Amino acid sequence: MSLSFTNPRDPENRALRGKIEEWLRECELIAAEERLAAVDEESDRCGPNCPHTETVLRIEASVEPAGESLGESSDRELRIHKPLVFVRRADVRALVR
Repeated sequence: MSLSFTNPRDPENRALRGKIEEWLRECELIAAEERLAAVDEESDRCGPNCPHTETVLRIEASVEPAGESLGESSDRELRIHKPLVFVRRADVRALVR
């Protein structure tokens, strides 16, 4: 059972994803050579009937850092413990602390 909201005017939440990437850049959580590769909602791992979801931001480096061997990834994830549609600038700023 999915509890996520779908905006009928933006069913893929592209506008919100763009705002989140903008906020990540404002807070210097994404470097110029990185991009927000994916935004997913996942259930908190508290059980099959758990209504809690979190937003997972997958950040991908567009170039491999010098000296990094093949097979190693500089991609990373940031998690905000609320559904995507409830994420706001303050939630992204809180990731800095």
